[in-house]
Amino acid sequence: MPRIAFGLGSNIGESVATLARSCTALAALENMEAASLRCSPLYHTPALLPENSPEWWQRPYTNQVITLHTKPHLTIHPE
Repeated sequence: MPRIAFGLGSNIGESVATLARSCTALAALENMEAASLRCSPLYHTPALLPENSPEWWQRPYTNQVITLHTKPHLTIHPE
């Protein structure tokens, strides 16, 4: 089965909850082998911004990698 990886990050709102919902949504895909879903620990990194960026842009990112095996005919339909 093909293995795919998603790199996710968020620095707006409830980042930890947003990333948790991403794991839950991927686990619910019909054609995905649920047992293969792996969600990495969360990593917090500073935002990389151009000089003189507004102060409110200076929020750190919460990052995560999600990997899974999928059947070759998986199609993801956005809602």
